[in-house]
Amino acid sequence: MIIYSLVIFFVVSTIVFISFINIKTNKFYNKKKIIRISFLAFSLAIVCNLFYFKLSNFWLGNSIIDKISLQTNIKNQGANEIALIQNVMLELEEKLNQNPNNIEVILKLAEVRFLLGYFNDALILYKKARSIVPNNLEIINSEIKVRLVIEKSSPSKETIGLLEDLLIMDSKNLLALYVLGDYAYNNNDFIKANEMFNTLQALLKKDSKEYDELKKKILKIENKKNEN
Repeated sequence: MIIYSLVIFFVVSTIVFISFINIKTNKFYNKKKIIRISFLAFSLAIVCNLFYFKLSNFWLGNSIIDKISLQTNIKNQGANEIALIQNVMLELEEKLNQNPNNIEVILKLAEVRFLLGYFNDALILYKKARSIVPNNLEIINSEIKVRLVIEKSSPSKETIGLLEDLLIMDSKNLLALYVLGDYAYNNNDFIKANEMFNTLQALLKKDSKEYDELKKKILKIENKKNEN
């Protein structure tokens, strides 16, 4: 965008300056007149730049400030998608400031922040949503997914507790069964791991990739139990 602005500035100021300086009269060749012409060219170039950014459909944004801050155009698809999501995020943040307990806005903002990679911010919002609506399965599921992204292969005790609560409310939750089973296996609680994996296996389609992988895990558990 800076390059475009400089090109417009240079072209307009040059045209204006040459137009005035080439007038067939010697009046414009003294220093004061040249300074005035230069100032006029400079001013017109700035005005043209402002009109360009304001009216241009090439640069994304609702205002000149938006277009300058985003600095992304219609040809840059990846950046455009991010820019649009960022615009949505700013709008949602403004709505949330006006109504801090609006659960719909909180969830939308959490999702947008998650998409942009602000995982910790998304988690804070999901926790806030859960404090407002404690037993909402969709909110709990969303919070757990963010937690698992942040914590990766080492879920915290808080996350495990939340998964256990989720399983009480939804006994067939595949994610909860798998993560709790895997957590139990890694902590040598083979009885609980076996229980979780067997329950999960019964919910999966036979001969699927997930079913076969889980079957291998159950076999490992049986071997561990026999060793003990």
